[in-house]
Amino acid sequence: VAVTVNPNNKNNPLVVYDKIKIVSKNSEQQVVLQALGQDVYIHKQRTNLYDKQDTFYVASNEVWKNDKPHLVFGFGAIDKNSTLTIQHGAKIFMHKNSYLYVYGTLNAIGTKADSIVFQGDRLEHYYDELPGQWGALLFIRGCQPCTLRHCIIKNANDGIVVGSNSSSNLADYNFLNKPSITLDKCLIKNCEESAVFSFFADITATNSVFFNCNKNVLQLLYGGIHQFTNCTIANFTSSNIQHNDAILRISNWAAFSSVASLAPLDVKFTNSILYGNIDKNVELIIDKDYGVGPQFDYIFDHCLLSTDISTANFPANYVSCLINNNPNFKSTYSDMHLLAGSSAIDAGKIVSISDDLEDFIRAAQPDLGAYEFH
Repeated sequence: VAVTVNPNNKNNPLVVYDKIKIVSKNSEQQVVLQALGQDVYIHKQRTNLYDKQDTFYVASNEVWKNDKPHLVFGFGAIDKNSTLTIQHGAKIFMHKNSYLYVYGTLNAIGTKADSIVFQGDRLEHYYDELPGQWGALLFIRGCQPCTLRHCIIKNANDGIVVGSNSSSNLADYNFLNKPSITLDKCLIKNCEESAVFSFFADITATNSVFFNCNKNVLQLLYGGIHQFTNCTIANFTSSNIQHNDAILRISNWAAFSSVASLAPLDVKFTNSILYGNIDKNVELIIDKDYGVGPQFDYIFDHCLLSTDISTANFPANYVSCLINNNPNFKSTYSDMHLLAGSSAIDAGKIVSISDDLEDFIRAAQPDLGAYEFH
């Protein structure tokens, strides 16, 4: 049974009911049908662009408005000379196996009251928190700097993929086409793979939460410059998530045609929480190739960490960190706010960030993670 719901030019869903009457001998029964529908902007056209079939194409500067939701089918591509701006409060529904490729610029700037949401297009409650419903936001090597603020990205295969492991334009690590992404006050959750997959890219993340993924929550591979400040990275097994892999994996190497290549790595976590419930607290993978090559710098500064690493042996890498302290989240499955008595409260260092993910002013002695306790 299929139904097409007529558009009503309104930004709210509607429900259509009908019945099928079944008569058999002397009995009569009814089956109630219910369909959910909503008037949306549909982004779909059949084009062959960047070798992607069934692609819609942002060929010039374009704005996605917030007066109606947006429904994405297939592959979307933002041209290298174009900018897609998404208005605050816009809701982006991604169909199964749909991706958005950013060759140019994506700026999605929401607010606390009107976050921008990327999610799957199934509206039944069963799909509210189900991973793997759509592809990812892909920031391709050579794209312009992009900013996501007050964005919620959920139920994808990967939340965001920054860079590429293709060797076609990766002769060595001295090229100038690294993607650069800023994430501010974002929440990326319930991913089939990772919340963030980076491959020789630059990422700056502040006041953001990354949690509940079936693989490493953060994969920062083949070098790059990464700054995570007042972020919460967490993972716990639940009905939809099997937490078997470390929360964080960082590396400075990759293999192309069985030949190892190294790239400089600079990673810093400040005032952040990296916590999960793997047995023996094996949550951090520091994957360094110790051959002669470029720098490999990583620092956890005033962080709460789940780890079996003897941090005392690496004083320059672990500065004033809390090791294996339970952060006392409000809910390990859905809510990373801190409860009273958390060891993360007032455990941070003074930085230039004055508020938290929800725009609340931070105390003079800030808390760890994306949320300030209040």
